[in-house]
Amino acid sequence: MDVRVEFGCGMRLQKAEDVLGSDFEKEEKEIGSLRIVRCKYGNVTFGAVAQSSDERPSGEFPVVFVECRSPWFHTPSGFRVGDSYEDVRQMYGEGDVSYGDSLKHTYWFDEAKSMSFVVDGDGVIEEIDLNVVVFG
Repeated sequence: MDVRVEFGCGMRLQKAEDVLGSDFEKEEKEIGSLRIVRCKYGNVTFGAVAQSSDERPSGEFPVVFVECRSPWFHTPSGFRVGDSYEDVRQMYGEGDVSYGDSLKHTYWFDEAKSMSFVVDGDGVIEEIDLNVVVFG
């Protein structure tokens, strides 16, 4: 069965559970004035943020980041974990490069929304991240 569902920032956290089921690790904590929720489905993590005073169920919170290390999901352009980063570079250019534990190429859609490709030493995509900057 070929099921197509779009996951992204701004969707309700509940959408992940509606589609992927309730077999996930959930971490919820407060940092300062924010309530942060992470739901990890194996190699895919959805994160949501709300004010600590927000009493809604966490499933109602908007997703502000998605971290994907699974080859089963792809970007709207078709890129997946395991693909060559060179294909991304040919389509979109280099992106903003940063170094940490791994090489990361970030593409900004606007001042608050981005997509990053974490690449190993052989130029293979290890992780794809979607992020929305949260202004507090």
